[in-house]
Amino acid sequence: RHLSPLMTPPPPSAATASTRRRRPGGAVPLAPPVPLAAVLLLRATSAAAWTAVPPRRGAASPVAPPTSRPGIMAATRDGVPAGGDGGSPAPMRPPRPPRDGSASVLAGRVGDGPGSTAAANPPLRQSPSSSGRLLDPPRAIPDPYGWMRDESRSDGRVLGHLAAENEYAAAATGHLAGLRDGLYDEMISSIVETDYTTPSLRRTDADGGGGAPGSGYWYYTRHQAGESRPRYCRAPLRSDANDGDDDGGHLYPPGPLPGWDAARSSPVLPGEETYLDVEELAGGMTFLAVGAVTLSPDQGFLAYSLDPRGNEVCEARVRELSTGNEWTLLEGRREEGDGGDAPDENQTRPLECDGSLVWDEAGGLFWVRLDGSHRPHRLYHRRVLDGDGRWIDDQSDELLFEEDDGLYSLRISKSFDGRYLLVRSGSKETSEVRYVDIRPECRERADDDPDGKGARMELRTVAPRSEGVVYRVGHCRGHWLVQTNLGDGGTTTPNLGLRSCRVGEGGMGRWDPVTVAGTGEAAFDGGHGRSLDGVTVFTPADSSRT
Repeated sequence: RHLSPLMTPPPPSAATASTRRRRPGGAVPLAPPVPLAAVLLLRATSAAAWTAVPPRRGAASPVAPPTSRPGIMAATRDGVPAGGDGGSPAPMRPPRPPRDGSASVLAGRVGDGPGSTAAANPPLRQSPSSSGRLLDPPRAIPDPYGWMRDESRSDGRVLGHLAAENEYAAAATGHLAGLRDGLYDEMISSIVETDYTTPSLRRTDADGGGGAPGSGYWYYTRHQAGESRPRYCRAPLRSDANDGDDDGGHLYPPGPLPGWDAARSSPVLPGEETYLDVEELAGGMTFLAVGAVTLSPDQGFLAYSLDPRGNEVCEARVRELSTGNEWTLLEGRREEGDGGDAPDENQTRPLECDGSLVWDEAGGLFWVRLDGSHRPHRLYHRRVLDGDGRWIDDQSDELLFEEDDGLYSLRISKSFDGRYLLVRSGSKETSEVRYVDIRPECRERADDDPDGKGARMELRTVAPRSEGVVYRVGHCRGHWLVQTNLGDGGTTTPNLGLRSCRVGEGGMGRWDPVTVAGTGEAAFDGGHGRSLDGVTVFTPADSSRT
């Protein structure tokens, strides 16, 4: 057994003193008894590292002398017993946040009037969507550390306590500085810091991009030694040289220019331009994380999201690549009855979202709002560009879907061919996917909107959720390729299998296994033999093949 340094022996009292009396035929016991092989983990101070001295073989068990912290035995510094050099230094104590014993929050039904308890005792801890019976009258729940709840990250008391915690952690682990540096250097030595991702081609002469024949860009991400954040770059497709090696299909990217890694300004491909430099955006900020980075279908606008505080609440921005003009998305007008909480007078406040952004084909963006517990739960659509590709100042949001079940969170993405918006509601064990065709010609047109760019969109369900069944889908020529743990006979499998159905055929009962041509054997049955990680469907230059 080991004696934990957090165990505090009881103070001397009449009860403990009585145990020190001589027992008949026995010796006076020592309190507390410590095994000879006991090893103590002691805190380290900023001055020196303190280690426990094991007792000599055959010696009596040591007794803990009085220290400034009960329960921690005598320590040594460089092999000298504490206190032997004229006194023991006071060990550093961890900071303790003040406890407000009078603070509380209310649980139950609370009135709305000016004289109600809600006005006298905020904040409330009451869920407006709860279907359970509320306590009436409400009860006060002690909340002694509620003062540390600061979403603004600006409260001086909270910041001061965090600074004290960091100071204590630095002092307690100061003796590990050499080990930390060694581990960091060892891990960095196996990483190529100056590197770039494999370029991927996006053409502008296809899918309504509006570009000249044979035009497009190679897109890739660059990382530089000594920098913590990436740069997003692109280079124009060249029709004169050896861009690719597949007879004009440009399936393979070109090689890098000589000396591309010599300096930060050295291009990887000819004509390289940086359309988003996250390191430059961060500047002197202590934290900055990137959420989504997505280009409009014509590749003229960039939408991206940033988390500047580390609380996973993102701001959204749109940049025009040709001019460098940039706009921050603000809280827009909401349609009546959509449950929104942003009146028109608050439209100067930056939009807060979960970080996911998806373009449609008509200058609009899909985004997801968080609820009070930071759960993605509402899907909105907003038009930011008009028919001529100009920024719209007066913007409004259309609520497309709301996930009411608190166990489920929303995730949005676009099918690989860009045709469908996919909306996935998922919990730990169950999922459900909805979809909508985001091409302008497939929207429900209104009488006053003949081009269909402002028409409403209706989401449809691939298959209703079923407890314990998870699935995700990809689109392939009018079919869904379904990755799921649903096996034959309604059972679940340990891994994901691959099934398919036609778009519009709802229900899991219509999912048929994808088989290997000529054998009839399931490609992925979800068993232990093979594990399916993902499916990507792409169409090469010859569109007759998939």
